[in-house]
Amino acid sequence: MKKLFLILLIFISISTLFSQSPVENQKKYDYFRQRLRDDFVVVDPTNRQGTNIPVAVRNEYGAWLGYGENTYRDCIAVYMMLLSTEYAKNKKYGLDNTLTLNELSYLLIAVERLDANAEKYFRIHTLANLMLHFC
Repeated sequence: MKKLFLILLIFISISTLFSQSPVENQKKYDYFRQRLRDDFVVVDPTNRQGTNIPVAVRNEYGAWLGYGENTYRDCIAVYMMLLSTEYAKNKKYGLDNTLTLNELSYLLIAVERLDANAEKYFRIHTLANLMLHFC
């Protein structure tokens, strides 16, 4: 009798559970995606310094933005995964991918810009360190 009561109780509790519909999930995704665009990424086709890279930290008023020490691992890689997933979703449902492809190309150009600047910086400091050790 206890087993039957327990099974019946579990069945009733499971049948009354509800989950979010795909429409609700899409609304939630759209809200957070727009928030990412508005508050955490400055999308710029001219690819100036500080643009097309997601911000790791920002204060409540948006007056201070911080990119963090591990920009590539923490921000850029996750942003790239988000854009590629969004591209696949849009392609699957036949939606327009122009905005996503533009953001993805701007991001790749920004990564190239970061890499070029890092090579200049590290090359100078590496040569300076080598000179100090051999002099």
